[in-house]
Amino acid sequence: MMRTDVRRGFTLIELLVVIAVIAILASILFPVFAKATAKAKQTACLSNVRQLTTALLMFTQDNKNTYPTVDPSDLTKSWAGQLESFVGNRKIYRCPLDDNGDGYVSYVMNGMLVAYDGTGIQTSAVKDPADVGAFVDGTSYKFPESGVLNWSQDSHSGSACTYVERHSLCQSYCDGHAEPLNGPKLCDPVSFYAPLGQAFYAANSFGWVNNPSAGVVAPGAKFAAATDNTAVTIMGSTTAVPLWSAAAAAWNAAGGAVTLTCTGSGHWKDSGSDLGASDAPAGSANCPDKTIGHVIATDAYGIAVPTDSRLNLKALTAAQILTYLQGTATGTYHLYTRNASSGTRMSIEAAAGGTVIGGKWTVNGSDIANSTSSTNANATVTLVTSAADMATKVAADPYGIGFISVGDGIDPIKLQMVNFNNGSKTEIFDRAAVANGNWDLIRPVVAAVPTTSTNATVAGDMLTYARDSATFQKSLIYSTGFFPPALWVGSALNTGSYTN
Repeated sequence: MMRTDVRRGFTLIELLVVIAVIAILASILFPVFAKATAKAKQTACLSNVRQLTTALLMFTQDNKNTYPTVDPSDLTKSWAGQLESFVGNRKIYRCPLDDNGDGYVSYVMNGMLVAYDGTGIQTSAVKDPADVGAFVDGTSYKFPESGVLNWSQDSHSGSACTYVERHSLCQSYCDGHAEPLNGPKLCDPVSFYAPLGQAFYAANSFGWVNNPSAGVVAPGAKFAAATDNTAVTIMGSTTAVPLWSAAAAAWNAAGGAVTLTCTGSGHWKDSGSDLGASDAPAGSANCPDKTIGHVIATDAYGIAVPTDSRLNLKALTAAQILTYLQGTATGTYHLYTRNASSGTRMSIEAAAGGTVIGGKWTVNGSDIANSTSSTNANATVTLVTSAADMATKVAADPYGIGFISVGDGIDPIKLQMVNFNNGSKTEIFDRAAVANGNWDLIRPVVAAVPTTSTNATVAGDMLTYARDSATFQKSLIYSTGFFPPALWVGSALNTGSYTN
C-alpha cells in the first residue's frame, strides 16, 4: 500500500482573516494600553507633586513655619534647591511628560506663598490650606532654577513662567493633598469656579491666604518721600481694602513705610468738607457720577446664597430682589445686611429700584436699617459688621441670603451668586461676563483722600498709582478681585454704562 503525505498550508483567505483579527484586536487593545500608560504617567506626576508638598511642609517645620525665601537676584537660590535635602531624589522634580528630560524642574510653586521681596510668608497666613495651591504642572527650568507662579519679581514670571497642561494638570495644596484636574474648564486661571483659578490666582481675593503683596508690582520709585510710619487715610468703600492693602504693599516695596486706614463710605459721605466740591457725593449711590474722578476700579456684586441653600433661587429680577430686601418675599428666609451707611448696601438697593433718602437705606419709603423682623413672619433681617461677617453668616445658614461684591471675596466653595434677570435675558455671574459688561449689577469702587490729612500728598500719590498705573494693575488683586478703572456714564447703576 502506497502512502502519500500531503502538507497543506494556509490559504490566502485564511491568512487574510488572521491578519484582520489581529488588526481588530490591536485597534481595541492599543488605545487601552495607551490610556493605561498615560494614566500611569499621570499617577507618577501626581505622586511627584504630593511628595514635593510633603517636602515643603517638612521645610516649613524646620524653618520657623516659614515658606521658602527666593532671592530675586540669584535664581540658583530657588525653592527647588532649598527643598532638595527634603526631596531626596531629583527625579521627583520632573513630570514624566516633560520632554526636557532629567535634570529639569517641571513644577512651579504658588507665588502667593512668597511676599514681594522674596521672603516666604508664615504658614499661619494660609487660612485655608486645603484650598490654597502649593505646586502645579508648569514651565520647566534646569535645576536648581525653578519657577514661581504669579510672583512679580521672578524673572520667569508672566508669559514665561506659567502652568502647563500636561495631564489636564496635577496640582497640590498646602495641606499636603494633591489631585489631577481632568477637563479644560477646571484649568481656567481666571474662573472663580475652576480649581486652578481658585487655588493659584484668586485665593488671596477669597481670603484663603493673607498676603496682600502677592503678585504686586511696585512702582519704579515712590511718587513722594514717605517717612517711617506714614499713616495714610483713604476715604471710600471698605470693599476696596484688599486693593489698598496691595497698593500699600507695592508702595512699601519701593521703599516706603505706609500704614493704611480706610474710613468707609459713611465717613466719606459725611465729610464732604474734606474733599473738593466735585468729589463729595451726597451718598454712595451717586458714585457712578463721572465728575467724581476717583474711580480706582470697577466691582461686581449681587445676591449671595450658601452652596447648600434651600431657597432654590436660580435667577432674580430687580423687582424680586426688592421683595427680599423689603422682607415681603414668600417663604422662609433670613436677610443679612450691613448698616445704613454701607455703600454696597445703598448701591444694590438703588440698582434694584429703591430710593436712598437722607443717607438711609429705604425701600419704598420704609427704612429697614435696624429691623430684626419684617412684614413676612417667616423672614428675619440681621445686621452684620462687615463683608467677611456677612459671608460667614450667609454661608452657614441654608436659608440665608445677602448681597456681596467681588471685592469682598466670593468663596465659591461656601457661597454662590444668584443669576440676574434684567428683563431681556438672564445674566450668569461669571468673571468674563462681568468684565465684558454683561452684568447689570456693577459699580465703581471710588476713593478719595482727605485734603486736611497731614499725609495727603503721599495718600494722593498712592491713589494715583492705584488708579492709573498699568504697573499696579498687573497685581493679582486687580486681575482676580477687581476690574480695571472705567469711565462711567449715567447717574444710576441700573441705567449707566461704562467703557474700559
